[in-house]
Amino acid sequence: MSFGAEFRRNLWLELSPQRLIALPVIVLVMVLLNQVANRGDPGGLTDLGSWVFYVMVFLWGSRRAAAAVSEEVNGDTWTGQRLSALSPAALVVGKLFGATAFIWYGGLVGLGLFAIGWLGDGGAPGALLAALVQRLASGLFLHAVAIVVTLVLLNKRRLVTRLGTTWPQVLALLAALLLLGLFARVSIFSSVGLWDATIVWYGRVFDGDLFVTVTALLFCGWALLACLRLMATQLQRQPLPWAWPLFTLFVMAFVAGFDGTTHINVTLLGPLAGPFGVALAFFYLALFAERNEPLRYRQCLVALREGRLRRGLAAVPWWAVGWPLLLAVTLWRGLDGGEVDAGLWAEVARHFDLEAPAPWAANLGFALFALRDAAFVLWINAGRTQRGDLTAFLYLLVLYGPLQALLGGMEAWTAIALLTPLPVGPALPSLLSALAQTAILLVLTWRRWRALFQP
Repeated sequence: MSFGAEFRRNLWLELSPQRLIALPVIVLVMVLLNQVANRGDPGGLTDLGSWVFYVMVFLWGSRRAAAAVSEEVNGDTWTGQRLSALSPAALVVGKLFGATAFIWYGGLVGLGLFAIGWLGDGGAPGALLAALVQRLASGLFLHAVAIVVTLVLLNKRRLVTRLGTTWPQVLALLAALLLLGLFARVSIFSSVGLWDATIVWYGRVFDGDLFVTVTALLFCGWALLACLRLMATQLQRQPLPWAWPLFTLFVMAFVAGFDGTTHINVTLLGPLAGPFGVALAFFYLALFAERNEPLRYRQCLVALREGRLRRGLAAVPWWAVGWPLLLAVTLWRGLDGGEVDAGLWAEVARHFDLEAPAPWAANLGFALFALRDAAFVLWINAGRTQRGDLTAFLYLLVLYGPLQALLGGMEAWTAIALLTPLPVGPALPSLLSALAQTAILLVLTWRRWRALFQP
């Protein structure tokens, strides 16, 4: 098979003559109605073009991209594609661009109307180019994330018979809105004033349009890389786990540039704001995104013990390479000194006359309890063959939600500090408790693993 075989197959399926003719006719009727309503003002085409693009690329396109792989799985054709001579890049191009070809056909029609309305209303060509690139990059990012989520779900459930599209679509939309909602006018959050004409990053003032355009392109590139690596995993390739820690470092450095500006509100986040919050969030994301069954870890340990370094490193879980970054940013935060003097927990400490620990101690508590949670997830998976991650997630949700709220209402701060990270009060008992729980859970996990694999 040639590189473009999968892409051409999807083009034949998506771009039928009826579709190619019907869409422009429908859009033409909408244009005529728009011009009648706006008395021939070409500026009205700008909003119409945006709506056509968002409906086609964001709403319909996200579902179509999520279904690009799931339809193959549900139709029992995915195994054949995995065993074919297609490369990961060929499959990604076929699913990402071929399966959404009609979506982009309609999206480009919408962008054409947007450009006509923009120029007809006297808009600057340079700003138009930035707006078009922002929309194209954000749409491609959205579709790539939908495929990434689908591949993650497929990787977690190797023997799946049916794969849905709702969760990949919803999570992809949330990722796109999160990326664009912080800065860009192209998102629905523009009405609340989160986009500025200029953006301050690392103390330098950048043009807002240019900054958003470059940001969208960079994150689009990362999403495409994730597609390639996860597709390679589906084809039984063994890529080394360098991309995840590198992406984590990139986002940490990106977020650190907004420190002290209004783009990151530390009122509620406190010690979790900035790079540390990114490292912590990415740790938990990696922990639940990958397979955590005992066989996977056994294969990793056996490969390392036998000297097959590449195979062993390829099996190292993402959370295991992400936790050192979490610890490193904790130690880096400790260079600041002082106490936790911002955020919700600082208000709690002052209200109840509690001690506010140093930032490094507060963050180290979060890092150690995150390691405890990873050990807990492994322990649950070692004792269950199905839905171990879901079970562990529900237990942790109760621990960090209702149980913590109940103990907080009882002002049982000591009990909270022994079970969950609490950036108020003495830090040492909380840190020792996290270490002790981690050690106990690792021993229990090891015993379960031995019972599973020993005759």
